[in-house]
Amino acid sequence: MKYFVAFLTVLLLAGCVSESVQTERRAGFANFQQAAKIGPHKLSLELVGKREKYCGKEEHLTFRLQNNGADPVTLVDWRLEEAANLRVECQIWYPGTSQPDENAWIIINEPPESARRYPLTLDPQNLITIDVPLEFVQSLCISPGAERRYFVRATLVLDSVTLSSDVAAFAVRNP
Repeated sequence: MKYFVAFLTVLLLAGCVSESVQTERRAGFANFQQAAKIGPHKLSLELVGKREKYCGKEEHLTFRLQNNGADPVTLVDWRLEEAANLRVECQIWYPGTSQPDENAWIIINEPPESARRYPLTLDPQNLITIDVPLEFVQSLCISPGAERRYFVRATLVLDSVTLSSDVAAFAVRNP
């Protein structure tokens, strides 16, 4: 009798349709559809390093992501290529202005929609630096001895956390 009940249960369940969402896994990396927001955290994002760049050369901006809290923070949707975790925007800093124009930002580093991801854990007081190439600087033409200044800001483009840097500045010179 118990085999008959088990057979009948299997027969009834076999007719049911279920839909599942599968995560692609390959070599330890996962492509997530969307990661859940992490709880309270004390992450900071800021521009660090030299702020003087030279036209005609390969240059980059370096941002620092730091965990200033007392607990580890795990970003489950961190992209393998570190620069792909930031959207960097800049605009020319015209003489006589002290603040950027909110409508004049130009995106210079847009992360790809799909990328390999893995969890990144930042222990308390640990940091990671992220280099973002400044491709336009290599083809920029500036008069000898002159410079152009730019406002810049970066936003961490992850589902698990929302974080932006303060507005900073850098200069591009002709040596």
